[in-house]
Amino acid sequence: MEKVLGIYDMNPNLPPREVDKSPGSVRIVAWLHSDKTILSSCTDMGGIRLWDVRSGQIVQTLETKSSVTSAEVSQDGHYITTCDGTSVMFWDANHFGLVKSYEIKWTVESASLEPKSGNKFVAGWEDMWVRVFDFHTGDEIGHHGPVHLCVSHWGRVIRLGI
Repeated sequence: MEKVLGIYDMNPNLPPREVDKSPGSVRIVAWLHSDKTILSSCTDMGGIRLWDVRSGQIVQTLETKSSVTSAEVSQDGHYITTCDGTSVMFWDANHFGLVKSYEIKWTVESASLEPKSGNKFVAGWEDMWVRVFDFHTGDEIGHHGPVHLCVSHWGRVIRLGI
């Protein structure tokens, strides 16, 4: 398997732009900072790598204990949410410092910060349940399951494929 992070232009006449070789097989990719930075994780090692799109180089790595299974940038661009193993972590998306970290009882597959107020986050894991947590305390405040698909429109409804 190639360890290449490629950027494809929607113009079919342009070839993909490859950034430097990834240190492992790429699992997660997300855009950050008006598409000037890409964050990525690898299937076989911990950490979130921050790539400068202009230079094609890794400029920083956010350290995690194990391979990151999910990463997203909040809608307001202030936070990066990651999960690895039993950890859900929230990073400052501008200075890249760790803001909050919570240890969950189960192996977390995915997490997302509520975009309107940022007071809640949801996390899902191997048991196919989605749980809602208080962002400030990490306390579980609700759950739904088993779930096969989750699509949210925060503040109004979470649609579940049960």
